[in-house]
Amino acid sequence: MGPFKGTHNGPITYAAGETLPAFTPVKLGAGGIITKAAAADRAIGVTIDGADNVGDVVAVAVFGAHPGTVAVKAKGAVALNGFIAADGSAAAGTVIGIALGAAADGELFEMAHCVAREAEPA
Repeated sequence: MGPFKGTHNGPITYAAGETLPAFTPVKLGAGGIITKAAAADRAIGVTIDGADNVGDVVAVAVFGAHPGTVAVKAKGAVALNGFIAADGSAAAGTVIGIALGAAADGELFEMAHCVAREAEPA
């Protein structure tokens, strides 16, 4: 069990377990360490700034708690109004939000976020 960090009205900071670009969906691991989320992971949020080194402290916009929308770097093509998976791709795994604009691979797009949940069957 990790240390209790209190409650927050904005971003929460975590130590990076790997290099992390800004606007990357992340998952929370043991000891409060964050790493890139895969499509099926339960991402907790998106990085606001990046980490150049393991152990760097990174601000995270927590899904379902962060006010407003978030910027996400697309992993593959993303369609306007499409569900977004936990790794920033078109939803095929855990849904973290809805794209408010289309984007090509590597481009930033605006997303209305939600608490990570399993994708509904097609």
